[in-house]
Amino acid sequence: MPYGVQRATALAATNLCIAPAGMQYRAIELGGVAGEAVSVGNTDDGTLLWFHGGGYCVGSSQTDRAPAGQFSKASATRVILPDYRLAPEHPHPAALEDALSVYRALIDQQQDPSKLVIGGDSAGGGLALALAITLREQGLPLPAGMALFSPWVDLRNVLDSHRSRAAADPWLTSKMLNNWAAAYCGNQPVDLPTCSPLLADLHDLPATLIQVGECEILLDDSVELDKKLRASGVNSELQIFDDMWHVFFLQAGLLSQADNAVAAMGAFIRQQIDGEREAINN
Repeated sequence: MPYGVQRATALAATNLCIAPAGMQYRAIELGGVAGEAVSVGNTDDGTLLWFHGGGYCVGSSQTDRAPAGQFSKASATRVILPDYRLAPEHPHPAALEDALSVYRALIDQQQDPSKLVIGGDSAGGGLALALAITLREQGLPLPAGMALFSPWVDLRNVLDSHRSRAAADPWLTSKMLNNWAAAYCGNQPVDLPTCSPLLADLHDLPATLIQVGECEILLDDSVELDKKLRASGVNSELQIFDDMWHVFFLQAGLLSQADNAVAAMGAFIRQQIDGEREAINN
């Protein structure tokens, strides 16, 4: 399917997402990257920097606007949704460069990194992880936490759940992911750590919450990421939701499991912003 059609389909699917009452949004630009700021009710100085999913080829701030509103309501924070550049027009490292530019701009605008959580869904979760690693490598202030939903962190697409969950996953196929990986990586190898951050050194990263559906072929991306984070000394928690599919949080307001996931993610975000960072991987 042509990428233009994929993008139009993703935008049309936003009609299935429920925005919470009182949600407000406005166009913004940070570090030369356009996007949206989303909020519900009174938000303090806490910020969630959220990267949308879509295989690095599809999606926008519009596709995650309503779910961002759900996260804002659950965490009492504003949510920043960058429109990072998409492949294949802009292959790696364009998305990561944009993510870094947005993060730097927030810090330059006096955003306290201890009240900033970064996160994303699917490819956006991988991008958030790659950003955190880049921040660490460049000696820049790290955020208070990472909130990752169904993160795609191994673009080799060889983990066992690609086989064991293939019949159960209603949305994703390995062929689809391989096509997106090729478009995103361009001339770079898929096992480059900035493309597949599961393969990177994960020490000294912020506390992380990972949520994933039991029925998705990317299940093992989350399982292996949680294992490696813990082995690297990072405070990590993995929540697997029974009978759920890829990025099911998009159905918050329609599905109780999605509501539960958003509430748990919101509580984690709030906990990190408030500095209540006791061990979460007991």
